[in-house]
Order: sequence, then structure tokens, then C-alpha cells
Amino acid sequence: MKILIGVDGRVIQVHGSGAHPILVEAAEKNARRWVFGPFPRVAEFPIYHTITYVFKLERPPAYVLFPPAIRTFLPDRVELQARVFESDYPPSTAPQARGEEGEKK
Repeated sequence: MKILIGVDGRVIQVHGSGAHPILVEAAEKNARRWVFGPFPRVAEFPIYHTITYVFKLERPPAYVLFPPAIRTFLPDRVELQARVFESDYPPSTAPQARGEEGEKK
């Protein structure tokens, strides 16, 4: 994520790349909310900066929805880690295997 920071510390321009468009859009939206500072008196604006967003999708699947874990390494790295969610609903409608005597296993 390449950003430009204005005199007030707010992000005035964002350009993301290198991931699925949905992830890029989410990272850009998040970066626009950042406010930087304080700055040295001799700082020249706009300030060019890079923020790296790392999206990790972990396995094995979870059957209970866990919130993602977010770690920040400010001012230039954010890691988001989530587990794959797999629902067991609706229950499977596949017939169950039967044993030798016709009983369900």
C-alpha cells in the first residue's frame, strides 16, 4: 500500500496492489483512516510512506466462527489472520453406510 500523508497527518492518497481486489479495497479503506504524527519541524509534505498488509487464512477449518487476529507493527505493517470457517449446517443428506447386518454405522 503506497500512501501520501498530508500536513495534518491524515492519509490523502492511497494506492494498493498485489492481492485480490476485495482485499486491496479493504486495506485501502483501512489506510485512509490512519493519522500519522507528530512530525519534525523540518518535515516536507506530502510524506510518501508504504504500509504492508498481510492476510493469512489458516487451516484446519473451524466449525465455530472465530474473530480474526490483528497484529500491528506500526507504522508500516499490519497482519490479519483468520481461520477458514466450515459450516456443518444443513446436516448432510447423504445416506449413511451400513454394516454387515444392515445396522447404521
